[in-house]
This record gives sequence, C-alpha cells and structure tokens, in this order.
Amino acid sequence: MTGTFTAQLRGHVEKYKKRIDLIVKQSAQDVIEIAQTPQPSVKQTGGFFETGLIPVDTGFLRNSLVSA
Repeated sequence: MTGTFTAQLRGHVEKYKKRIDLIVKQSAQDVIEIAQTPQPSVKQTGGFFETGLIPVDTGFLRNSLVSA
C-alpha cells in the first residue's frame, strides 16, 4: 500500500511541476505583451500616460527587449 501511495504522490508532483512551468511561461509572455504595447510618449501627451503601457518616444527601449 505504501508503494501505491508513493507512486500516486510522484504522479501528482510531476503533474503540478508541468502546471507550474506552464504558468511561469504564460506569465512571462503576458508581461512581454503588455510591455510591448505602445502609447504616445510623455512629450507628445504633455505628461499624461496610461499606467502599464510603455510610452514610446524613439522605440529604442521596446526594441531592446530580448528573451532567452
């Protein structure tokens, strides 16, 4: 009976490791997508910007994003 419980526990651990990996990857993709969503630069809007979007003046910062 102990072997069966251990096998079930290992199965659950592997299943949750895969889920965690998927969550981390999706979260990273979501952050990158949001970070690449442009809005007019602060110079163009007179100091106003929407929180969470990247104000683009030259595009250098947005183009410098690299993923490994």
